[in-house]
Amino acid sequence: ILEHFLRTVDPELAARASSGWTGDRSAVYRQRDETGEPLGDVAVVLKTRCASPADAAAWADAYAATVLLRFSDPVRYAGRTDQLVHYDLGAGRQAWEMPGERAIALSWDGPFSVIAVAPELDLARQLAAFALESP
Repeated sequence: ILEHFLRTVDPELAARASSGWTGDRSAVYRQRDETGEPLGDVAVVLKTRCASPADAAAWADAYAATVLLRFSDPVRYAGRTDQLVHYDLGAGRQAWEMPGERAIALSWDGPFSVIAVAPELDLARQLAAFALESP
């Protein structure tokens, strides 16, 4: 994730920020109706464990930089008048929303960080909070 977006900005940042990584797990969620048919879009959650809280914070800071780079792509977003909206939600919590796109919530605490990508901002925030608090 980091390497893809950061290599043109700071080629070494991805390696430095991910050096404390010790593992992760991910999940994909999709709502279904009463007959089992899929509803809407999917949501993805990635929970990462690092060697220390400082490593998790460094990884989260680097990931936050990738979000800004992703949504500033001049080719993909050429001519759009809507902008990426950033929400600083307090210590260890950030979120982004691109109108007409998906929302991303990033949370970190202790050695863990969580990225949740969902169709709506509230869902992304809820998934990130739940995953961060879950074992």
